[in-house]
Amino acid sequence: DRYACGFLRVPEDYTRAGSALIRVPYLLVMPDNDLRDATLRPLLITGGGGPGNALLGNPHYPLDESTFWTYEEFSVADGRVLMILENRGVGLSEPNLDCHYTAEIYQQHFWSVLTDSDLDCGRNYRARGIDLSQYNVYNAALDIEMFRRLFKREGIATGQLNLYGVSYGTRLARYYERVFPQNTKALVLDSVAVYDASASQDELAYAQRSLNLVFSKCRTDTLCRNAVGTELESEFYRFMDTLDTRKQTLKVRWPGKARPIEVPLTATLVIDILHSALYSSDTFAAIPLMVRQMVDDSYARFTAALGDYFETYAPSYTFSDTAFLTYLCFDMDYSMTHYSDHKALKLFKHWDLERGRQYMSRVCSSYAAEAGTDVLNQPFTSDTPALFLSGELDPVTPPASAAKAAVKYGYHWNITIEYVSHDVVSHSACARFLASWFLYHPQEDLDSRREDCEPEAGLQFLLD
Repeated sequence: DRYACGFLRVPEDYTRAGSALIRVPYLLVMPDNDLRDATLRPLLITGGGGPGNALLGNPHYPLDESTFWTYEEFSVADGRVLMILENRGVGLSEPNLDCHYTAEIYQQHFWSVLTDSDLDCGRNYRARGIDLSQYNVYNAALDIEMFRRLFKREGIATGQLNLYGVSYGTRLARYYERVFPQNTKALVLDSVAVYDASASQDELAYAQRSLNLVFSKCRTDTLCRNAVGTELESEFYRFMDTLDTRKQTLKVRWPGKARPIEVPLTATLVIDILHSALYSSDTFAAIPLMVRQMVDDSYARFTAALGDYFETYAPSYTFSDTAFLTYLCFDMDYSMTHYSDHKALKLFKHWDLERGRQYMSRVCSSYAAEAGTDVLNQPFTSDTPALFLSGELDPVTPPASAAKAAVKYGYHWNITIEYVSHDVVSHSACARFLASWFLYHPQEDLDSRREDCEPEAGLQFLLD
C-alpha cells in the first residue's frame, strides 16, 4: 500500500500534433496511515541529476529503496507523499538514451574516439525515428506539469507541488517554477547548478577551488600533514607536468571484460579521476593519500578509483550518457569561448577546455539540438519560497552557484554545510532536518533552526 509506480505517457514533441508518445517512469511512496496528513502538499523529486542519472534504476539495475531514503526523511516521515518523476530519456524511460562508452575510448585517442562513438549513437537513434532535440530541461518541465494535471489518486492534492532537486535537478526545479510559478509551493535546491555563458569554463574554476581546499585542509590537519608531508601541493603539480612525457600505462578492470585493459596514464585522466573523487565527502577524504602515492610512483589507490570510475559507463549503471549530451546541448552555446579568466589556474593546461568545447559543438550539431531560450537567465524575481543547500567542498556546484541563483528569490535561505561536498542531504542530517522544517514553514526564519541540528563530524582524512 505504500508504493505505486507506473509510466507517464507524453508527446515527444509538445509543439507537433500527432507527435509520437514516449514513456517516463514515476514512483510514489506513501506515508504509513497513522502518519498520513492529506493537508500537506506532496514533495516531487525532479529526477536524479547529472543530467542523465536515473533515480529509478534501469533494465539492468534494479530499484533500491536506499537510493532515495534520505528524501523520505523530509517527506514521508512527516506524513507527506513522496513523488519521483524520472527525466525523459533517462533510466527506465522509453526511449532510454544510453549508448554506453567502450574501453577503446580510454585506450586510444580519447576525444576523436569519443566523438565518433557519440555521432554513431545519434545516427542510430535518428534511424529509429527519435528526435534527440526534444530531450531537454524545458520538455522535462512540461512533463512535470503534465504529471501534475493528469495525476489523480484519492487523498493526494496536486494543486501545488513542493519540489526537491539535486544538482541538475535544481535546474529543472527552477525551470518548472519559472514556467508554472502558480503551481509551485516551495523549492528545496541542493547543490545548485547554474548554466550561463561561462558555465563549462566555470567548472574548471570550481574544481580548482575544491582541490585547493583539499591541500589547505590537509596542511592544517596535523595527522594529514604528518602522513603526506607539507609540500604535497607543489609536489603534485610537478608530478603532473611530467606525466604526459612518461608514456606510462596502467592495467585496469573494465566492466564486462575478462582481462584488464591498459590505459595510458595522462595528466587529463588524473584530473578526471580526482574531480570525480571531489564529488563525494567519502572519497574526498582519500585524495591526499592517493596523491601522495602517485607522487611516490605507486598507483594502487588511483587504479582502484579508475576502476570505480569506469563502472559509471557500464551497462548496469544508471547513467544515460546520450541524455546527458542532449540536455547540455539545450543548455549551452558551445560556439563561445571564455578562457581568459582561467588561464592562471594551475589545472588549466590539463583540463582540455578547447577540445571539450569542440567535441560538444560537433555532437550538438549532429543531434540537431540547439541551445534553447533559458528563462533562468532572463530578468525575473520570484515569490516562491526557496531553500538553497550547498556543500563547502563541492567541486561543481559550490556555494557561489547558490548565491548567484538565490538573488532572484524574495523568500529564500542560503545555507552552506561544512565538510560536505556534492549532494548535501545525502551527507548531512542537519540539511535533512532543515528541509523538513522549511517545507512546514517556508516563510519563517530558518537560520535560527540550525542551532537545533545535531553536531556533525568534521572531515576525517583517510591516511592508511
